[in-house]
Amino acid sequence: MLTTLLGLIGGVVAALIGAWAALRARRPQKSRVELVDVSLPPPDPAKDVRDDLPVLDVKVRNTGGQPAVVKRVVVHTHWAARLNSIWLTPYKPGFPRYIGARLDVSETYDVTLPAPEEATDGRITIDLSQVIAPGEADRFLVRLGRDSIHDTVAYLLHLELVYDADDRKVTSLPLAVAFPQRVLIESVEQIRSDIHSFQGEINEMRQAIDREMAARGRPITDWITAPPRHRDELPGGLLSVDGDGDPLSSGFRDCIYVVNENFWDPQRAIEHHLHTIEKRYRELVEVITPATVVHEVLRAALPSVHATLAQLPALHAEFCAPGKAINVRSPALTGDSEGTDQLARLLAKLRNLEELRARADSGDQKATHVLHLAIRLAKLLQDRGPDDPETLDARHRLAAWQGAEGDPAGAAAALAELLPDLLRVQGPDHPKALQARHFLARWRGDAGNAAGAVAAYAELFADRLRIQGPDH
Repeated sequence: MLTTLLGLIGGVVAALIGAWAALRARRPQKSRVELVDVSLPPPDPAKDVRDDLPVLDVKVRNTGGQPAVVKRVVVHTHWAARLNSIWLTPYKPGFPRYIGARLDVSETYDVTLPAPEEATDGRITIDLSQVIAPGEADRFLVRLGRDSIHDTVAYLLHLELVYDADDRKVTSLPLAVAFPQRVLIESVEQIRSDIHSFQGEINEMRQAIDREMAARGRPITDWITAPPRHRDELPGGLLSVDGDGDPLSSGFRDCIYVVNENFWDPQRAIEHHLHTIEKRYRELVEVITPATVVHEVLRAALPSVHATLAQLPALHAEFCAPGKAINVRSPALTGDSEGTDQLARLLAKLRNLEELRARADSGDQKATHVLHLAIRLAKLLQDRGPDDPETLDARHRLAAWQGAEGDPAGAAAALAELLPDLLRVQGPDHPKALQARHFLARWRGDAGNAAGAVAAYAELFADRLRIQGPDH
């Protein structure tokens, strides 16, 4: 009896299991999204780098029995390395984010990546509306952007797709992406050249300060044994340090940059420069190494990064080892140099030179500008010669200042000396020659030579009528 009962129960259970299996087989299975591939197409050489944004090409497949609705993509940023140009110059010229934009027609979704400082463990979420039928595949693009494109940043990130009402997830492998799609890695030769250029700029700026100090009757700075370490150790109102207070009126010709902190301690600046390059290149390696999918531009840059890192210790020894302090001062304005003689002759022609120096020392921008103009003229004479157009123009402007400051006789004498050179170099019909003749006549009249001024204006009028016509 018991045996019969057990057999009956077993048969019922087997029938129930069979029925359940049949029902289950007839009922569609849940969706199941697989991430087939995430790739990074190479940059388009025909596009401007600002318009050619990196794009993640995402391919997915639904291996389940019901449609899948991919409703969100979360971009997880692990960290980032900044690779903008590292300038060495002695003068100045991660929290959650929800940013999304959907372009339904092209099935391209835009993501704004965070700044490098916010990229560690960052999350950027965008909404999607991708419906994938059972057994079907789909493809969409995630276009990456940033608020700023003034520098290059490499990101280590991965994607997370969220689908269906129960928020199931599928995750990509780690990716290394560069934005924008360019990576410029400096070789050791380029770094060495940058340092030499920096030393040359320091040299030129120190010479400019020496010339301006000489023009003011101040002692030349001892750049070797007692170099100034901050602005307060030099007199106020130096154009060669503080720049031109009125660049617009000077047409930017005589403008010079304001010095920055690198100027006061160039050795420390070089050490910091090399340290920054090493730090950024090692951070780039840390972004690329863990990634399974690596941007083509990053993969191509990696050998150069390793080569530069391997040679940086030698560069440190060359420029930063004890006893390698920079000696960038040249003998400008020492002894009987030609530049000093030229500057002395120019300044000797300026009336009330001591008053001019005192005004410059007190912060008078006009007086400072004139001293700088005289210094610049001396350098133009030395470097480019007396017939260079900029030299002739600087002489004209210095004469104009003399007249404007109440010395019309001095201005007339300077223009009378300049005019033969203008006629010889540029010709009698050149606009600069005509302009110089106009001001020569003016300053002669203001100096009391009315007859000479009238005669000069009459000759000039006849030539202007011939050259420019009566309707000019």
